[in-house]
Amino acid sequence: MERCTKSEKASFPKVGALGLGQTGQGVQGVLIVSSCAAFRHELSLVVQRVPGLAVCGEAESVRTVASAIARLNPSIVVLHFKSETVNNLALIHFLRTKFPSLRILVVSNQNDEVSAERALRLGANGYLPRSEMEHECVHALRVVARMDAYTTPAIAARIFRKAYQGGLAHSKRAPALTAQEMRILGLLGAGLDHREIARRLRISRPALQAQCAALRRKLRLRSNEALRAYACGRL
Repeated sequence: MERCTKSEKASFPKVGALGLGQTGQGVQGVLIVSSCAAFRHELSLVVQRVPGLAVCGEAESVRTVASAIARLNPSIVVLHFKSETVNNLALIHFLRTKFPSLRILVVSNQNDEVSAERALRLGANGYLPRSEMEHECVHALRVVARMDAYTTPAIAARIFRKAYQGGLAHSKRAPALTAQEMRILGLLGAGLDHREIARRLRISRPALQAQCAALRRKLRLRSNEALRAYACGRL
């Protein structure tokens, strides 16, 4: 867990292990786990921008996480990691095993596909580098809240490219994908909808739909849902 600097500790009042109470009916609770008050404050402000979500509590130490979840019953827990350690990875696996329906979003200082893959394989629903919080955190929370998998488009594209190239090494019949098709799969794997993908690629939605149809034919998939599942690694 990341510790605050002295200046960060001075900037915000001390928050107890649990502090903000239960959420109202129809609102999904978010439990923030971080030893850094500055991060907890920053994320609380982000959660306020997401309709249907509200911070239901905060935990400063991993030792209090299980009891906080049992008492507050959050829908989402956000785990803030400074680095990838055995204890952090073990925590993800423990929470997934003990609380199967809990959605887990990891926010980490690590910005690489290896760390993201490990977190996702151990049971995290989403992986967000802290450096991307300003631009991606709202979207990450929305994707995780609807029970989809999330990582940033850049990491998703690298994960898919590595998996695809591994497939090419084992199969001469694997279809050849263009750079644009790889980008589309990466964005689909990151949980973006067609409108947002078209905006990021600077193409029209009909053009995107045509490219997705070509992708489905290449990959022998029958629907956009199957294409998204393929991009997320579920097929």
